[in-house]
Amino acid sequence: MPEYAELHSSAHQVRGWSQGQWFTRIEAFDVAPPEPPLADLDEATRLKLTAEIGASGPGQRLLKAISAKRPPPTGRVVHSGRFGLWPCHRGKEVCVIVVDAADTPWGCATCKAARGEPPACPDHGAMRLTSVWRCQRCRLVYVPEADHPQPEIKLMELTFRRGMSGKFRLTNAADSATQVAFFREDGKVIAFCDRRRRVGDRAIWHVGGFSEWRSPDPVRERDAWRSNVLSRLDEPAFDHPVAEVLLDQAFFNGVGNYLRAEILDRAGRVPPFALARTAAPRILDAVVDTLRRSVVQKRLQLRVFRMRFASRALDAHGRTVWYRGDRGELPGPKILDAPWSRVAFARVPRGTEKSDVEAWFQQHGDLLTFWFNAQKGYGAVRYASLDQAQRAVAAAAAKDVLLFGGRVQVTFKRRLRKPSAAVLAAAGGGGEEEEEERPPSSTDEDSDTPRGHHKRSRDPYY
Repeated sequence: MPEYAELHSSAHQVRGWSQGQWFTRIEAFDVAPPEPPLADLDEATRLKLTAEIGASGPGQRLLKAISAKRPPPTGRVVHSGRFGLWPCHRGKEVCVIVVDAADTPWGCATCKAARGEPPACPDHGAMRLTSVWRCQRCRLVYVPEADHPQPEIKLMELTFRRGMSGKFRLTNAADSATQVAFFREDGKVIAFCDRRRRVGDRAIWHVGGFSEWRSPDPVRERDAWRSNVLSRLDEPAFDHPVAEVLLDQAFFNGVGNYLRAEILDRAGRVPPFALARTAAPRILDAVVDTLRRSVVQKRLQLRVFRMRFASRALDAHGRTVWYRGDRGELPGPKILDAPWSRVAFARVPRGTEKSDVEAWFQQHGDLLTFWFNAQKGYGAVRYASLDQAQRAVAAAAAKDVLLFGGRVQVTFKRRLRKPSAAVLAAAGGGGEEEEEERPPSSTDEDSDTPRGHHKRSRDPYY
């Protein structure tokens, strides 16, 4: 999952492509519909593509040929004129600011804060720190919360959250995965690509500045971030294990699964299931230092995450916590192994049509829900009854069955039950009884809404 350093690198990537370049327009695109099945093509094309499959492996040329026949996407113009771009970074977001200049003199505030470099005045060089950072010649004051141009020269702001599949690319034209495209005068396009569908105006990206509900940046807004955490220790969120609270972007903006493990280890091997109210003050310095090192070193040297010698446990969100030392006093979720109506599948060969996968599962019963990630080869279905789900799992487990030309893994989806309120209260916390589906490695990056206040993404790795 892209975390603090990865989003910071994305901001530098866009800055390198936009520095000194003029842009003419910004367009937003809807994600293209899934690839059409063979049945939707004309007879000659279908026969040709079917022959290519047999000659070139499972579906690689098929996807390329079908994509070539699709019309180029059309977008709606969000902004037009002659302008420049200035990207900046905070936590798990990248904000691209539209300005009226091609060459922008402002440096990266995250780099300066991580390396201890003083901010620079655009006209007179390095500033001097008194009560605030100030240029001694023109008296310009540097405000850490605004590492971008002053408000009077902002024309527009767009904020992006990458998730697991989002990325910025420098291309010649927008493709089917493009959601936002910045068109340069020289014909090149800076495209933000993500094949997920937006479920709202603030999902994945939005027009506007950084999300207000997220905490200040732990590296460049250190004092404000520390005050935000310490002043909210009495909130119900801190009744839970510290490993779960570390993923809450309202308190620890930029921290994800691998940084969580490293922070707890570098803070003195803090137990991941210790009460967050007492453990959070102990890890604040480690949060700043770990995020700072991830920026300076480009690639953080991992000490515990996914190491063979590390212990592992599941948190209430279904994500794996790697740690060394004690586990902590608070209980974790219980994994319910009993079969139920929801089935997960993985290892589907690349190039398999979504309609073919759906048709196979429909042979065993009525589908209430179905989704499939063709690029990564996994998905999930929900049947109307338990018997139908059991038939599908049993059919896939037969030794003489090859699904879609490969050995597809079909199992019941994992269920987690959170500790009850009484159990958490006895251990020093508070909570509520809840039994629900918690897919592994799920996060709240799909929407600009605080954790627990929106519908969770259906992609288990997002």
